[in-house]
Amino acid sequence: MLCPQESWPLWEFALNMYAAQRADMLETLMERACRNVSARVCLPAKEWSLHWTFRQGGLKSVRNVYKSLGKMRPASLGFYQIYIRIETAQVEPDLKRLRSAFEEALLEFGTSEPDVWLNYIQMEREIARSDSMGGVVYQRACQSLKPELRETFIRKHALLDVAAQRAVVA
Repeated sequence: MLCPQESWPLWEFALNMYAAQRADMLETLMERACRNVSARVCLPAKEWSLHWTFRQGGLKSVRNVYKSLGKMRPASLGFYQIYIRIETAQVEPDLKRLRSAFEEALLEFGTSEPDVWLNYIQMEREIARSDSMGGVVYQRACQSLKPELRETFIRKHALLDVAAQRAVVA
């Protein structure tokens, strides 16, 4: 019998094979993988599904898949990061969708992942061009992060500020 940590490579092989040879059956297999009870299968399956859907169906399709898969728990940090990268890469990023994706990621990882907060602040500065919103996000991060992670966050944020100031000077 296959143990959970060994089963994702098998699922991934099947998904890739179906994508290449049995596209008509792929959606059913993707859904089964994403609904798998093992987090070692469903988490990477959701990430795989986002990548595949974006490559095959484009932005509108990946938004629908993100919305659907986002309702299924658990979700990985990578799942949110992939979707945020896709939205950020658009010629005119949709701020409402980006903020919503960050907020959803923070519901899951806001106490334990300083980098999500830093990426959110950076998005507010660079895409939304809103230093004031970045400040609001900073304050929320300081209140939400576990105490042992706050110092790391503050240091990384200071480096982000230095990098932003250098970019303005250059």
